[in-house]
Amino acid sequence: MFITPEIDFDDKLANLYPLHYAASIGNVDDIVKLCHLNPSLASTPIGESRHTPLMFAAYHDQYQAIRALFSFHVSADDVDANQFTALHWAASKASTRTGDLLITQGASLNSINSEMETPLSRALVQKNYPFCLFLIEKGAATHYRNVQGQYPLNYAISHNYRNISIALIENDAPLETLSLQKYTPLLQAASSANDTVCEALIKKGANIRYVHPSNKNTACHYFATHGKTHLLKRAFKAGAFFDCPDNEGFLPIHYAAQYACFNTLQYLHSMVPRSVDSLSKRGFTPLASVIILYSTFGSNESIARRRQIVTYLLNHHANPNALTDQGVPLIIKACEIGDVYIVEALLKAGADPYVSNQQGQTCVHLAVSAGNNALLKLLSKHHANLNARNVFHQTPLSLAHSLYLYSTFMTLLELNAVPSLPPSTIFNGKPENYKYAKALLEYGAFPDGRQSPLSTLASIMESPMYLVIAHGGNVKTAQLLLDFGASTILIDTPDMGLVAPRINELLHKTKVLDQALYVSLRTDDYLSLKAKFYNKDGALKSKAPTIRVRDVHYADTTEKQNLLLSVMRIQHKNRLFELLSSHYISYFSQRYTNQIQHSPRFREYVTLQENYPRLKFIYKLKPIRLGKFGNLPLNAIHRVFITSEILDRFPALQPEDIKEVIKSLCMLDRLAYKLVDQRLNAALAIKPKNLHSNPSSTTASMLPYMQLKATCQKDHSDRKYFPEHLKTTGKRSSDGERKGNTKKLVNRFSTR
Repeated sequence: MFITPEIDFDDKLANLYPLHYAASIGNVDDIVKLCHLNPSLASTPIGESRHTPLMFAAYHDQYQAIRALFSFHVSADDVDANQFTALHWAASKASTRTGDLLITQGASLNSINSEMETPLSRALVQKNYPFCLFLIEKGAATHYRNVQGQYPLNYAISHNYRNISIALIENDAPLETLSLQKYTPLLQAASSANDTVCEALIKKGANIRYVHPSNKNTACHYFATHGKTHLLKRAFKAGAFFDCPDNEGFLPIHYAAQYACFNTLQYLHSMVPRSVDSLSKRGFTPLASVIILYSTFGSNESIARRRQIVTYLLNHHANPNALTDQGVPLIIKACEIGDVYIVEALLKAGADPYVSNQQGQTCVHLAVSAGNNALLKLLSKHHANLNARNVFHQTPLSLAHSLYLYSTFMTLLELNAVPSLPPSTIFNGKPENYKYAKALLEYGAFPDGRQSPLSTLASIMESPMYLVIAHGGNVKTAQLLLDFGASTILIDTPDMGLVAPRINELLHKTKVLDQALYVSLRTDDYLSLKAKFYNKDGALKSKAPTIRVRDVHYADTTEKQNLLLSVMRIQHKNRLFELLSSHYISYFSQRYTNQIQHSPRFREYVTLQENYPRLKFIYKLKPIRLGKFGNLPLNAIHRVFITSEILDRFPALQPEDIKEVIKSLCMLDRLAYKLVDQRLNAALAIKPKNLHSNPSSTTASMLPYMQLKATCQKDHSDRKYFPEHLKTTGKRSSDGERKGNTKKLVNRFSTR
């Protein structure tokens, strides 16, 4: 049976080996009793393992038991089957008092077991730190290595046993022993940033110039990596060189740059000034090192130090157009990172803003991909090309759209990127693309794309209008193109089946209405053109042609353009009022009608309620729930009805125009009240059965709105509340019909 001191005795073993058991538990009485009976038992080993009672007592730190055994003249240097002495076993976990007793009784400090361990090596492996220090103080040899080839000093440093390492150094442990990885103690301590041990080794005279046979690193490379400037200064005094490359060609300054150690880099550069542009085997300069590893160590503190290093290196004439190991210019890498500060520093130092990577991506493309508007503005300030194309033929503008980065898209336009209309990427019928198309047109994109305005629709496969039709016929986009001047001659195509009916109607209508205007814009002088729009009293003519954005562009003089803009403002103001007035009238009519629902005039209320849904159907009003809107003040009603989507349809309006429209709409509140309160009987002159018998009757369903309009035009006392421009609104094609209806209603619903 192989029994070691680590074993836990059971009853059977305790009976078989009573003296060993008594030694392990420190039962001095049993030890003395048994040894008196048979003194030879004190040194008798157990079976094959050859462990003596002294070894059991030493392992279990039984100080009194050891003293008792020594009183029977046992040897302190007896060995077991593995050449372990009692001091080896004590080194595992015993106290220094036990070790001192063993040494006093003649135990050898440097006996070696079968694993080539001395008691000191054993204590290190078993992490018995106090015992290690004790053995070192007692003069244990420090030059022995174990069966794995580990020296005590190398082992202590590799496991960061700082106090033990210092003790070994101070007690003359060899300083040039090599670890299994061929590291000297100094190289080990430097790689683990163990400042105290490094200082002790340098002070003791460790070889500061040792070069690792594989990676060619010196201690200075590690000092630079960890930013240990004070150790570099000590190393320099000890004879270190700072221009020794490792196997990658990196100098210590490269590592200081990579790990953003600014003070260290500054010191190394001051010692070796030419190292500012030193190249590694892969072509890295220190400047490239600090930028390439930017994202790897991305804490706020590291970023601040990296910016500081970039500024320092550039101020000391580092090359701003250096390349990475893949041949990519540093400014491209900086733009990929997106740090505006570093990009600006490179540009100020002379970096080329026109370079690109292997995919043809310029700095501007990279800024767009990241949605970095601040970087875009910086690049534009330094004259970067905002219209360059990558290998996929994408400009920064088309790239911003493909990524649906609207803010970046608008920033490019504001920075004067060429607003050319791309092919189907924008005019493909998707609702989210409308705002991109609108922005391009507003910034001067040609509404017919790259084709001639005189080309036929069938021949311009990439014209915006053709693409609108080919991708489902988005009427809103078609109207946008026409508003900005898309050619109406495009409708002259033999294949009219391509054109959606609503767009076909829109194209024909635009051409018929505006053909004469197109001629006038170029042939008439300013006064003749003004006479087409204004009466002699300065009022806008009711039949004046509708002005669109494209008409303003088409005018050949600034004077004419300003004239058209003023006309368009008035027309847009009228159109906005006409659009919203029906909403307001229906809303306030319903509101005031609800106030009389408990009055004796309940029948009139019911009848007017029947009219209200028809009014909403005719004018396509939004559903109004009085529970939601009934108690809102007027300014809240404005926010409900006057939205950005509505105002986008009237680009000529100025803030003062919108205020005027709101003021006019507020007057409808009083008029709606009069409609309900004063003219209710006249408004309900038609019998209820007639309403039900002909529910689609235009006259009945439009009753509240048309009655209000007729009342306002008939009753001159109310004229001051009625907006002037309402009289001249409406499309030209339906003007006569409206006037006829108004005249009939005025006659029919006159005051009593």
